[in-house]
Amino acid sequence: MDILELKKQLRGLGIPVIGNYIKRSDLKRIISESVLTLWHGGNLELGLENIAHKGSRWEHGPGLYLTTHYDTARKYSKGSRKLYRIVIKKGTNLRDVNIPMSETFSFIDGYVIKAKRKEILSRIEARSKNGAINADTFLNIIINENAIKNTDTDKLRIFLVKQGIDYSVVDNAFGWGERMLVLFNMRNIVSKTIIKPKDKIETYDLPTDFTETTAGKKSNIIKVYRGESSSSENKGKGGIGFWSIDPEFAVQFTQTGQMKEVMTRKIDLDQIYDATKDGGNLPSANNEREFDLAMEVAKEKGFYGVRFSEGRNQPDSFYIFDKKAFK
Repeated sequence: MDILELKKQLRGLGIPVIGNYIKRSDLKRIISESVLTLWHGGNLELGLENIAHKGSRWEHGPGLYLTTHYDTARKYSKGSRKLYRIVIKKGTNLRDVNIPMSETFSFIDGYVIKAKRKEILSRIEARSKNGAINADTFLNIIINENAIKNTDTDKLRIFLVKQGIDYSVVDNAFGWGERMLVLFNMRNIVSKTIIKPKDKIETYDLPTDFTETTAGKKSNIIKVYRGESSSSENKGKGGIGFWSIDPEFAVQFTQTGQMKEVMTRKIDLDQIYDATKDGGNLPSANNEREFDLAMEVAKEKGFYGVRFSEGRNQPDSFYIFDKKAFK
């Protein structure tokens, strides 16, 4: 990996790179962040927003299938498909959540095949306890009974995410001692990298455990920078407008080009719409059509800002349109 690619990945994690250096505090955050790196074979360029499965291809749940076993992912990356290395942050496992029965009733009424509703309801009620059912048990019943149409698998994924579930962990799924993870919540993706045939791979079979962390949720809070001059759009509007993860980039927009004029705030990345987490590309900050479309999508999804590309070898920027993004 060359220095430009490394700097791009660091900036993608919200780590400011000044020249070829990063702050010691940011280095500690990178090292201590609780993440798991996995392989995926497929085509994520079509987007992650709507995942539908065919036939029995969702036997472990509706989501993005990831594995620590290189050869398994490579098998699914042939033809027009690609091999990806994906980093996800630690979240909530399926088996650790109990779903209120009122929520399961609503899902059954809305998406379970009508002829199977009575049987599914009976089985779920028999396995419930104290007005709730374990999410792992609920999902197994839905899968084993073919209770929903394949076209509704993404509805099931969204339902699980709304219950606070991020993924399901399946150990030794293919008999290689590997860990497979079915990701439901795409906002848990930290980074996504396409592995090209000529890329050097140092570790094929990846570690199966999340790295320990002391940073917790705060790892999603990053520092951003803004330069304003007398001609700046949104000047004096409390931070509404473009912010950069790179202070050296922001300083060029100040009145006199001095670092002391650069404003600093902190934002929560969970509140920022990032198209790459849906499998797409970042919209261009310099393309009016892409800008307007990204803003519309972000507002519809309940975000408070949008991540934009400033062009090749330039740090990404954030357009904050709601002050709730600031911390």
